[in-house]
Parts: sequence; structure tokens; C-alpha cells
Amino acid sequence: MKNSLVLFFLLTASFLSLAENNYKWGLGAGLGANYAFNPGINISYRANKIEFIGALGLQDHYTLGVIYNFRDQNPRWQPRLGVNYGTNGDLRVYYNNSDVEELGYPDTYQGISFLIGNRIGFGHKRHHGLEIDLSFRVTDGGFSDDQKKFDVEEERQSASGSGAPNFSWIGNVFGGYTNVQLSIGWKMYY
Repeated sequence: MKNSLVLFFLLTASFLSLAENNYKWGLGAGLGANYAFNPGINISYRANKIEFIGALGLQDHYTLGVIYNFRDQNPRWQPRLGVNYGTNGDLRVYYNNSDVEELGYPDTYQGISFLIGNRIGFGHKRHHGLEIDLSFRVTDGGFSDDQKKFDVEEERQSASGSGAPNFSWIGNVFGGYTNVQLSIGWKMYY
């Protein structure tokens, strides 16, 4: 699945470069959905108002997406809508054994997210700027089901009177239980 999405991204970008000569390559760094869900880099190809993105983040996280920009690259404010496929959930469970925390259940989840946001262009030609987006998770690859499973187990262990549960878990930094994630980053266009 991942290979077919990368191939689709490259073929579409190649087709647009033949049809349009007004394109820009972009390179950015940031946090959130457009940057592979956590600290990551974003590479994009923009032909007129359509932008194709690919991002790689820490811990093998990735994102592929398409963004529609309502305005050209020159205005300072550039509102946009998009859709991403890639990592949109991260769950880490730590089991407590003898005062030593061991990573017991690391997992990432892939799914589809829609985004709405704005790029704020800086400089004379607006070749660099701040990107701020809200991403709405549509599918999460089982992330919410696994979170609920660990919540139930945590409540069961607490209710049994045996003290604190023998594990703790950390969910999304930018989303948690909500289906809304923040993305913020800085991008240069070449």
C-alpha cells in the first residue's frame, strides 16, 4: 500500500510538471500531521494551487498528502484544504517491573485525515513561511480501539484494590482521544 501511494505521488507530480511550468519544490520542518505526526521533515511539490506532500518523521512515521491552496504563492495569507494518508496515531505502553519501566507495546497507526489550515508567507516573494493546520482524523487503523482497551484494563486493575496498574500508556501528543491534531512548521520553496 505504501509503495503504491509513493508511486501515485511521483507520477502525479511528474505529470503536473509537464503540464505546468509554474511549480515549486518545498522543504520544511515541523511537528504534527503534515510532518509525519511528530518532529519531521516535509518535502512538497506545488503546481499552481495543488501541492503534493511527503513527510518522514521520527520512529518510522510517514505522511503522503494532497493540499489545495485557495490562493497563489505570492499572497501573505494562503488558506488551504487537504487530505493525508499516513501515521495519525501513536500508542506506547510502559509496563512497570521492579521500578524499571520497560517499553511493552509500541505501535503506530495509519489512516486518513482531512486538514484545514493556512500558510503565512514571508519575504518579498513569499518563498518561505509558517504553516499551521488542523487535521481531522477520519480513519485511525485501530488506534482508538487500542486506547479504549488499555483504559478498560487500567480501570480493572485500579478497581481490584491492588494499587496502581502495572502499566501506563502515552497516546498522541497532538491528538490524544480527540480526532483533531495540530500541525505547525516552517517551509522554504525553491
